[in-house]
Amino acid sequence: MLALQALRELQARAIRVPDDMSVIGFDDVPDAAAAGLTTMAQPLVEKGRAAARLLLASIQRGQPMVAVTVIPGSRLPHRPR
Repeated sequence: MLALQALRELQARAIRVPDDMSVIGFDDVPDAAAAGLTTMAQPLVEKGRAAARLLLASIQRGQPMVAVTVIPGSRLPHRPR
């Protein structure tokens, strides 16, 4: 929703998107497509599972874990200009 508001504000200031500035959102909200906004879809269930696995592993080790996790399924849908 923040990206949608940014689009409105940029339009109000006569800043051309995407010619003058690019805007991208997250969570692929339904209103984004209608506004021509590119959004990043996130596989929320898989993110939750990965977080739970990391938390359980950290508890079992008895110490915090630092990890970089790539969640398959994140995608940037194509939105024609």
